[in-house]
Amino acid sequence: PVGHPGLQTLGVVQLCRDLDSQVEWYTDVLGQRIILDARSDNDGLVYLADHTYEGRQCVNVLATPNTEAEHALMERHGPVISTVLYQAGDVEAAWRDAVAAGFGEVAAPAHDDRIGARTGYLREPSGNLVQVRERLAA
Repeated sequence: PVGHPGLQTLGVVQLCRDLDSQVEWYTDVLGQRIILDARSDNDGLVYLADHTYEGRQCVNVLATPNTEAEHALMERHGPVISTVLYQAGDVEAAWRDAVAAGFGEVAAPAHDDRIGARTGYLREPSGNLVQVRERLAA
């Protein structure tokens, strides 16, 4: 998918046990602002960005585990940066290109109710999870 039209690196997803306290720390201590909040009862995910977001659209996502792969990772390692996050203009085409390029399939693109976008999961050759999600409306 590298060079795929419309594919953009966004940042990373950090799995955490106490989502609310992590969000509070990132906003209070690091000055990041919430750009998408999909929390309920200390569960879900939150997209955060620093003051450079408008220019480069790089985000830091704090989340509780959602997929089987994320739950297994959290059980093995505790809180961890779990996923490299990409967005694509055409998530289905990006998914097919990634699989053809040698990425392992984890979960095919499907609607993620937390963010309201189609999202797929892959594994790159060294084992890291990669999330490819469709571009969200601004």
